[in-house]
Amino acid sequence: MIIFHEGMPRSGKSYAAMKDHIITALSKGRIVYARLDGIEHKQIAELAGIDEERCRELLLPLTEEQCTKLPDQQFSKDSLIVIDEAQNYWQAGRAKLAPELLKWIAEHGHHGHDVLLMGQLLKDVHSSWVNRVNRKVTFIKKDVVGKANEYKWIMYHGAPDNRGNVKFREVSRGDEKYDDRYFGTYKSHSEGTENKATYADDRANIFRSKVFRKWLPLYGVAALAALVYVVWAFSGGLAGNLNEKAQKQAVKEKPKPESFKVDTKPGELAQVEYRQGVPADLRSVTMGQSAPISEPADFIDDLNSKYRIRLGGSVRGEGRAVGFIEWRDTDLGVKERLSFVQLQGLGWLVMISTDGGLAILQKGSRRVIASGWPVEDTRGRVTEAQQAQIRPDQGQTPVGGVIAAPAPNTLSPSPKPDGGGPSTNPKFASNL
Repeated sequence: MIIFHEGMPRSGKSYAAMKDHIITALSKGRIVYARLDGIEHKQIAELAGIDEERCRELLLPLTEEQCTKLPDQQFSKDSLIVIDEAQNYWQAGRAKLAPELLKWIAEHGHHGHDVLLMGQLLKDVHSSWVNRVNRKVTFIKKDVVGKANEYKWIMYHGAPDNRGNVKFREVSRGDEKYDDRYFGTYKSHSEGTENKATYADDRANIFRSKVFRKWLPLYGVAALAALVYVVWAFSGGLAGNLNEKAQKQAVKEKPKPESFKVDTKPGELAQVEYRQGVPADLRSVTMGQSAPISEPADFIDDLNSKYRIRLGGSVRGEGRAVGFIEWRDTDLGVKERLSFVQLQGLGWLVMISTDGGLAILQKGSRRVIASGWPVEDTRGRVTEAQQAQIRPDQGQTPVGGVIAAPAPNTLSPSPKPDGGGPSTNPKFASNL
């Protein structure tokens, strides 16, 4: 496996390599080849829990020349190879690597080798290495948030795409603090360097910016006030306050009744109450104690008491039904027609039978059944009674001194089909 630690200088990539990989491998008795400056075997041995002599047998330093000739090195099987600043040895570019090195990179896993490379940017390293990186860990120093002793790591998993180029997908992340015990296990600076502290600039610390020092506290106060107001409003405070104001306003604006007396009948007086702002036709004239006001009758109940209810039609579809209910008089004329939606708006529940031929209207404990009873089409026809009113007397009428014979009765009752007496149902004449 090839692992790459990526990060800016002093971001924690070499520290994590020593803490999480080198010392862990040594504690398990694994041989480690490391290209790191200033390796301190004694301190590393104490952290790995082994003696210094054993540490020197397992932890073998690599030189820069050895890194440029990896295929020529006789690495022990199952060893860990750690190389810092990998871009110094295999820079990105169009030039191809030597065939021996390509073969070593491709076959390192055959010998049980794991390779840990480090650098500031993975893209600075030759693509022959990059496209074989199985795991990339990015390190970010947290000095920008005022935590110079902490760093953030983000781990990515690499896999080749259709073109053979590696693509990385984030799998995990976390925060770590530097442990002083691991300081000094290697040299992160060259000999003679005295500036080892992290360069500090308050302008680079977001917590010391104007937003955090001035505006963010104001936003916090405003957000807290808004939260308190919302809690107060939903707990009933807003409604109670509005009701109290409305009551005070109503009392303040309540008109004072003005009364005067007028003569209604000789010896009887009526008291007229005049309210300011009320039209004249709504002014009440009281004669003693007024009768109690009864609640208005239900509109549907009123229709049912006057007319016959009928299901005009209904259609089912997508779990709901649409249609209308109508009310007809004795002459079968439609007096009112309401849709199911309108009925529901009036507080009536409409239920339709599965065959669509019956509707049940329910409101509270009241229930009304409406069927689609047949309606005979009588347009263009009249009954015998209506025809008698339209035509003159069917008896003998003098015409020029001669009494005309009565016209044949074309509307005489027809016998019943079973041979009984004539039907009493009204007959309809043809179109006049």
